[in-house]
Amino acid sequence: MSENILQFFFGNQSYVEIFKTSFGTALFIIILISLLVQLIVNYAERCYRWVLTVMDIQDDFVEYLLKHLRKLAINNIFDFVLDRLELYHRYRKVKDIGYGEGIPLFFSVLIIFLYPQDLLSDEWVGITVFTLLVIEKLWSITRLTIAAHRAKQLEAAGSTCYQEKRFDDSLHFYRQALSVYNQPWIISNRALDQERADLLEQIALILNNRRHFEEALIHYRRALTLYNRDTLAKDQSLDHTRERLLHQIAKLFYRLGNRREARECCQLIYDQTGKRYVLSGNFY
Repeated sequence: MSENILQFFFGNQSYVEIFKTSFGTALFIIILISLLVQLIVNYAERCYRWVLTVMDIQDDFVEYLLKHLRKLAINNIFDFVLDRLELYHRYRKVKDIGYGEGIPLFFSVLIIFLYPQDLLSDEWVGITVFTLLVIEKLWSITRLTIAAHRAKQLEAAGSTCYQEKRFDDSLHFYRQALSVYNQPWIISNRALDQERADLLEQIALILNNRRHFEEALIHYRRALTLYNRDTLAKDQSLDHTRERLLHQIAKLFYRLGNRREARECCQLIYDQTGKRYVLSGNFY
């Protein structure tokens, strides 16, 4: 066993060579220690000052490192908060915190908790800027929530009028609700695309019933465009809605004499679902 250990550390050297190597190493260490002791004894005051200098430099370095780690921690926390607010503002989604975000976030909070004193000037500037950005984002979310609530009220009024067969009033309320969603500061928000598409389809239905076929076709196509965009396009639960819109568009094309476009819509439905539709007695 002992031979195997010696072979592991020293290879295939003989015992004499191992002894020489060990003796030489030990002798070198003894000489080095003796020189170090003599240096300390002869120059004790200088050695003491040198040790103090090294300790001061180390303390300054540790403090410098902690301050910059704290700065990174503050930036990480605010970036996380702003990303979550932006995600909710644009898509009305609340994302779970994964390990890739949770662990850095935990250590960021820990660093700030353990070393909260003596904030640097650039840290104060960063905190001020990030706080203003958070306030602006919260205000945008609040405005969006109020606008969406107002649009829902108008849409509900339109639905009531439609059930009471007051189609002019219904169309008026639906268009008002759509105008709320299409305000310049809110129109780029993709979280409301489905609400816009639903309103466009309701407006198209009323226009179609009133034989305003060209206007109805425009609204149906706009609704389909929204359902085929971004996150809605990935939602398979909306496939039936897209199929229904394509069928309505095909019928309007056929009614307006655009047979080629009508056939293309029916072919698209067939390619996507395997279903064939009948337009005026003809299968497409």
